[in-house]
Amino acid sequence: MSPGTRKPITLTVPMLAAAAACIALLVLVITKARPLVDALMAPSADSEAMLEAVSADEAFARDMTKAHDQVVGRSMFFRPPAPPPPPPPVRDPEPRPDPGPPPKPTRYGGPEIIAMIDGHVWFDNGNILEVGGEGDGEIRVVDWSPPWSARVEWEEVEFDVELFKRTSEQYLDPVTQDEEAESADLDDQESGNQ
Repeated sequence: MSPGTRKPITLTVPMLAAAAACIALLVLVITKARPLVDALMAPSADSEAMLEAVSADEAFARDMTKAHDQVVGRSMFFRPPAPPPPPPPVRDPEPRPDPGPPPKPTRYGGPEIIAMIDGHVWFDNGNILEVGGEGDGEIRVVDWSPPWSARVEWEEVEFDVELFKRTSEQYLDPVTQDEEAESADLDDQESGNQ
């Protein structure tokens, strides 16, 4: 090779990649530099604040002139309209007559009977009362006829409260002493035969 001749440059892949990266970087710098240049060329913040203050003073003066013009030539004193009439006086409602004590109950609403054992009546609220005994809630056992019902005084009224309904005529007939003696003899005979 002669000293005056140059060897041609061969482009390799890394060289092409580096050149493409440089071009992309240059495009990026140019696009991002424009807002920076615009900010450097814009007027300072002090001049904008001054312009806003002047425009606010002008707007205030304009509003004051408008308010002044509305009042000039008018009387500040005028006759007001008549006041509304006063409301009618509030009348106290007439007191209702005392209705008196509440009426006596006509249906039994006390605790139900759950058992009658050995001269005691057991109620579902936990009371166990003898005949003539008083319990909670104004309840008193007046009389009883086991196993069917008991006569109970509840809220000063007597009620017949059933434990069992009398549905069989067999149990409704009174038993005589002769019949009791016969049934006792039959029971003794049956127990002796066994």
